[in-house]
Amino acid sequence: MLNNTTELLQQISVQLNQVLDRNQHLEQRVAYLTDQVDTLCERLDGKSADPYPIGGKENVAKILGVQPNSVRNYHRFWQKDLHYTKPSPGKTVYNLTLIKDWQLNRGKPELHIRAVEAYARYDQKLRA
Repeated sequence: MLNNTTELLQQISVQLNQVLDRNQHLEQRVAYLTDQVDTLCERLDGKSADPYPIGGKENVAKILGVQPNSVRNYHRFWQKDLHYTKPSPGKTVYNLTLIKDWQLNRGKPELHIRAVEAYARYDQKLRA
């Protein structure tokens, strides 16, 4: 029975890999959701993981699949003090969760607005 289960799991794994290979957006979505699940698990384990981590242009470049020098070109699509902020001259930090969500929902702004609204509620609670 264990042998059949192992074979079945291998077949499922192969089929999942084929689906992921055919659809890059799905692969990005799975990675995003995996990050969200990891964050929730950390919270359940008692660790205080920040649901809206910040990072530099290198982190954003990795999310977008571009060179770090290209990140600035995306500022026109984002809202300052929401997707990114400039804490000091020459330094820019990014809300990695919102950047990931923007990347995944570029063609569906109504979905990205939900993530922005969730962040606004979270930020408002922090400031209260």
